[in-house]
Amino acid sequence: EEITVSDFIANVLPKTKSLEVLFENRHASTLVSLTAPADLTAPSLFKWPNQFAWSYNGDVADSIKERVKQAGGAVDGDVCCRLAWWNTDDLDFHMAEPNGYEIYFGNRRQKSPNGGVLDVDANGIDGVRDDPCENIVYADARKMKHGTYNLFVHQYNQRSTANVGFDAEIDVLGTVYRFSHAKALRHGTRVPIAELQVSASGVKVV
Repeated sequence: EEITVSDFIANVLPKTKSLEVLFENRHASTLVSLTAPADLTAPSLFKWPNQFAWSYNGDVADSIKERVKQAGGAVDGDVCCRLAWWNTDDLDFHMAEPNGYEIYFGNRRQKSPNGGVLDVDANGIDGVRDDPCENIVYADARKMKHGTYNLFVHQYNQRSTANVGFDAEIDVLGTVYRFSHAKALRHGTRVPIAELQVSASGVKVV
């Protein structure tokens, strides 16, 4: 029986003595445990304004970030755009910059006029990986031309029908925006992720 998450939390969990959860293998690397204090009046132990604490599977704080790091990508730029998926498809990360330049596999590891670079390109020319990811990073946001940057995913070569979809995230000076696409991508499909609006006030993700 299919029910909403809110209905499950309100009406099922309070009456449940045990719970068994089955999920797709591709989610194993993103499991997280969440804890909260038994005494709600206890003082906070953390820098953030609540008393929740969490631990990711394998003590990895960010699975996509760690995957990119293991692949040799930069994870400490002002603006980091990361893509991860779970099969042998050749997905490509693209960033269309406001001056007409486009970052993609054809100019990988070459800096754009705005300082952006695709430094990890999986399941294409660089070879097929078990943990594919791609990474577009701008080391210094101050060098980015003002205007709109369009980030999207292109299905360059569909090889698999299992473990479809992808996750993406945009890290702007430590603030992370996450995106998920659960469906298979047919050959040639382009999926818009987000627009990055760069101005004198900074980088805004929409």
